[in-house]
Amino acid sequence: MSASKRSSHTPTLDEFEWRGILWNNYTTLEVLRRAVCEFRYRPSDICVCTFPRCGTTLTQEIVWQLVHRDVIQPGAKFAAIDERFPFLEFNYGWGTSGPVRWGIDELEAAPQDRQRLIKTHCPYSLIGNALDSANPRIIAVLRNPKDCCNSLYHFYKGLEMYGPWPGDWPEFVDMFLNGRTMCGDYFQVTSEWWQQRDKPNVLVLKYEDIVSSPQHSICRIADHLGIQPSTEQLACVMHNCSFESMSSNDNVNTTFGTGFRFLRKGLIGDWKASFTEEQSERFDRAAQERLAAIGLEFRYE
Repeated sequence: MSASKRSSHTPTLDEFEWRGILWNNYTTLEVLRRAVCEFRYRPSDICVCTFPRCGTTLTQEIVWQLVHRDVIQPGAKFAAIDERFPFLEFNYGWGTSGPVRWGIDELEAAPQDRQRLIKTHCPYSLIGNALDSANPRIIAVLRNPKDCCNSLYHFYKGLEMYGPWPGDWPEFVDMFLNGRTMCGDYFQVTSEWWQQRDKPNVLVLKYEDIVSSPQHSICRIADHLGIQPSTEQLACVMHNCSFESMSSNDNVNTTFGTGFRFLRKGLIGDWKASFTEEQSERFDRAAQERLAAIGLEFRYE
């Protein structure tokens, strides 16, 4: 473990580096070691695996609604998404006065006959062997790097637990391109998941496709999970998982601290409001060298 060189600023958020990846104090070294080295996946598990700000919450809700298609109703609200779909390496008391409560503990305590829904930001390089051994259903969601960077920047700036982060946009662009933001190097993590796409238990989706073609994407997820929703159930999932429905649902769009909301805009192309031409060109070069070279291309608007 080494001290972070992420920024010249000192956020209130504690950070540490493990296995070449920057982590923050929503997790700990001990919990990461458990999640990576000890946690046992089950064949019946459904895992949503993402880099932060790439459509994780949307995909979780789609999966949960499909699995529970017999009880959902248009506009119905259920328990908080993190209670229904535990975050493997996360402390649910993070940033609050509440008790420490780890996602990994809840998942390990789940009865063997219960299907577990699992969220993780751990990259494939850390958990791939464990996943491959158990062969659970995996849904990896990827997002174009410009919108991901823009969304993650606003996350850093808005979240009270980050101080909020006092740096500026040009500094954050450098951090992102250098792989010095939370949960690792975006380009490395994204390329790792993309290269698993031909495995029968892995479905790789692009956030842009989920947003622009929700019915098709939901049907792909359902097919991957072996689920056949009725016409009415499919319509209900589409309604409940629209950005309008999710952003107004406090059990999905979590509020942190003084009012920061977890879901922001969910748009394709919102990066244009922040990027300079030079910054956009730097991202284009990185995407060409590290993503297009392995056959991965994105929509940016």
